[in-house]
Amino acid sequence: YLKPVDRLPLSDIPDYVSVATFGWGQISDQDAGISDELRWVNVVSLTNAECQITYGNQITDKMVCVEGNYNEGTCNGDVGGALIQYYSTGHAIPVGISSFVSGNGCESTDPSGFTRTYPYNDWIRNVDSIPSGIDTRIIGGTSASIHEYPYAAAIDVQTSNSRFFCGGALYTRQFVITAGQCVDGAVIFTVHLGSANLNDPNRLSLATSEYVLHPEYDAATLANDIGLIKFRMPIEFTDYIKSINYLAIAPISTHKIRAIGWGQVNDEDASLSNELKYVYVSPLSNTECKKIYGGQILDTMVCVEGNYNEGACHGDTGSPLVDIYSRYHSVHVGISS
Repeated sequence: YLKPVDRLPLSDIPDYVSVATFGWGQISDQDAGISDELRWVNVVSLTNAECQITYGNQITDKMVCVEGNYNEGTCNGDVGGALIQYYSTGHAIPVGISSFVSGNGCESTDPSGFTRTYPYNDWIRNVDSIPSGIDTRIIGGTSASIHEYPYAAAIDVQTSNSRFFCGGALYTRQFVITAGQCVDGAVIFTVHLGSANLNDPNRLSLATSEYVLHPEYDAATLANDIGLIKFRMPIEFTDYIKSINYLAIAPISTHKIRAIGWGQVNDEDASLSNELKYVYVSPLSNTECKKIYGGQILDTMVCVEGNYNEGACHGDTGSPLVDIYSRYHSVHVGISS
């Protein structure tokens, strides 16, 4: 019954997008008491130009107004409540904070006012020391063997003020490819290789503090979300520890590819999976992806989806997207972001 929202927004709330808000505030102007029950309503974001028709120049670029088809909105007692944008992946993103209502009454035709979350992302993270974007489950996955994925890397990340888990892929004898957000600000990594089980006492565990973050990585937009972890010395390959065979030499094709990781396997259980999981997914066009995520989707990104909502989740960040041409040819084509 207690879970955080999935993550802070990666871009500002668009105009005319369907969002939801909820709260225990008044449900009519005639009754000044708050509601005993939590209430929610679907509303649509308006342009600031429309909002200024009602509220004038007090409306800034850091505010947004919303309105329902039948005058739904917030009222006294809802201030501080969240404005949520839901994605087809199931993610709930807080894009606004209830801030003000019209002096003409909650049942007037005036829109409800919110503070936009996106302009304050950095402030929220700095206050609460929230990692910049570690928020991503192999949903609908199947248990995997380390023989199938001997390059799979489980990574414990330590920063100056937090600890979290990421995935990665062994590349050559001295590097692990992972997400930029998994190395940004890291103090030390413990990389586990050679086992599909997180509790295997026989797995190889290596500590290192060396990494390379892409020079154009942007923590706010997750552009260029890629980094390399470097071991202090080259490692020896075994039957259970091998480098991924190739890096991609062409854009991802439209056939099915595989995502692997130890992330959450459902929304009800927030813990990592002890067993490495894999799932078949298909890449989407960036046009399709932008319908959900908007202009934050760049040509250096790709979205994938399974037939039955399979995909990545919390704890899978940094894990590879793999195209397997045969039993012996695995191509690294993407990084869970």
